Amino acid sequence: MRWIHRRRGKIGDAPGQRAGATATEFAIVLPMFLLLVFACCDFARVIQFRQLVANAARVGATRAALNRFTEATEADWRSDVVDVMREELSNLASVDPADSVIGVSFRELPSGVRVVETEVTVPFRTVVQWPALPKEIQVHHHAEFHQFR
Repeated sequence: MRWIHRRRGKIGDAPGQRAGATATEFAIVLPMFLLLVFACCDFARVIQFRQLVANAARVGATRAALNRFTEATEADWRSDVVDVMREELSNLASVDPADSVIGVSFRELPSGVRVVETEVTVPFRTVVQWPALPKEIQVHHHAEFHQFR
């Protein structure tokens, strides 16, 4: 008779008591686990988003630094740089190109070297509305290179 009690659990436990405890523990742990999973997903997304925005600014600054321009070709130069940055931002599936703010400028140093600057600002929207955190943040990156040649 002793082996029967060992298979059921402790002597005195009701047959479904352990299953009820497991269900209660699961009901307590599941919301915390899901919160952790969604927080990790949003954190990973914002890191990836930030990296792609930085890449777009650097790609634009590289293109701007490699191509010289004159007063007559400045508009085409700006257009080319902006197109390259928009193409890089197209790797972000969740980005509407109309939402992005792209800037291209340059300045002359006293030594005669031209420094080109690019700026990209794109809104990032979280998957979950987190308490005390905004639903949307502006991801911004600024890059500048000395113009070559």
